[in-house]
Amino acid sequence: MAVGKAEAQHPDRASTTGFTCVVPCLSGIDETAIRDYLARDQFFWLDLTAPTKEDLDSLRELFGFHPLALEDAVHFGQRPKLDHYQDYVFLVFYGARDVSSTGADLLREVQMFISGKYLVSLHRDALPALDEQRSALDGLVLHSEQFLLYRVFDALTDSFFPVLARIDDEIDELENAVLSGPTDEQERQRDERRGECASPCAGVRMRNHAFVFGPGRLHPEEPRHARRVMTAPAV
Repeated sequence: MAVGKAEAQHPDRASTTGFTCVVPCLSGIDETAIRDYLARDQFFWLDLTAPTKEDLDSLRELFGFHPLALEDAVHFGQRPKLDHYQDYVFLVFYGARDVSSTGADLLREVQMFISGKYLVSLHRDALPALDEQRSALDGLVLHSEQFLLYRVFDALTDSFFPVLARIDDEIDELENAVLSGPTDEQERQRDERRGECASPCAGVRMRNHAFVFGPGRLHPEEPRHARRVMTAPAV
């Protein structure tokens, strides 16, 4: 949950709270709007679900993203990482979505291009956590740009908790059944759930945090740190 400076406030309270940053949120490529935001140095968020090759070509033309970074977006399947380019960074982060009934992968990869002018996020599947953030920001103002990043990282991290809670409940049920007289199938399910709880969800959460908030990385409580990190020279 966003608190303090990470909260979004109504514009009527801007004069008393110091919250003055309006962040336009786009869920599709609007070239006219994007060019206007870039020309005016208006920070914005572009969030794309299942980007097509045409979308990636448009991103390369509009933002000048490096071909190697866009190649990752074509294939997905990257580990959490943070790559520095000349005036932006490319970040791979993970969220989770509980789709246990379908047997689909719990993890949801999110690739982000971040600078002091924009956040561009790409993901293969719909992510309710990000949809909710876009809706929550509609018509409201933030304290400053870096708190949009904080809200996105926080929402993706929080998306693990319902999944882990469900797995934990299933482990408890299976352990209770084991104590009362286990079957081979129950023991197998218990061990399987323990493995799910330890990896990949828990491991990815820790790697997410290390890549984003480790030494020399982003820190949401340091004013303007986002711009300084994003515009660091390439290593």
